[in-house]
Amino acid sequence: PCDLSHATLADGSQYTCKGRCKVSVDVEHDSHQCDAQYCPIFCHLCKRLCSSHKHLHALEAGEIHLCGQEHSYTAPHSIEATFEGMHECFHYTRVLAKRLKCVKPIPPGQSQHEGSHDHSLDSDVVHYCQERCASCQYFCTLPLGHSQQEHETRHGSMSNVRWSVDGPDEEGLEVEGRRFSTNDDGAPM
Repeated sequence: PCDLSHATLADGSQYTCKGRCKVSVDVEHDSHQCDAQYCPIFCHLCKRLCSSHKHLHALEAGEIHLCGQEHSYTAPHSIEATFEGMHECFHYTRVLAKRLKCVKPIPPGQSQHEGSHDHSLDSDVVHYCQERCASCQYFCTLPLGHSQQEHETRHGSMSNVRWSVDGPDEEGLEVEGRRFSTNDDGAPM
């Protein structure tokens, strides 16, 4: 078999080339490489194939797989979470504080761009208040340095609060088909 077997990828999974060694078994050799000349592994920033002309480069320490194209910087804005309450348990998407995407491209052959992230190349950009809601962690939607005493936001999942329901705990309260009781996490709302 080809030496490119059980190569650990950036996501922790493993890749094994199914090719057979191109050198005959009766010829003494130390390296086993199939007829493939290019790296068969996908770029870790997109779904294109790696642009390396070395089939076995995944076996070299610290190697990363890049397609040779320019990429946009992306970051996750939500994660999967689990609600475990008194009456039920379910999965939901927890929205993280949203930031604007960086407009600086990642140059070909690199896994990140140089310098800080910028959401606009325009010189006349409005920046927003850095204050977050204590209950949902969303940012204030008013301009930076606003004169209004209170902050404003469009609230997300209330991850830092707990339910308080009048009546016995086992009674609970039904909201949009889900049952909640006193001291249940407020996150899915």
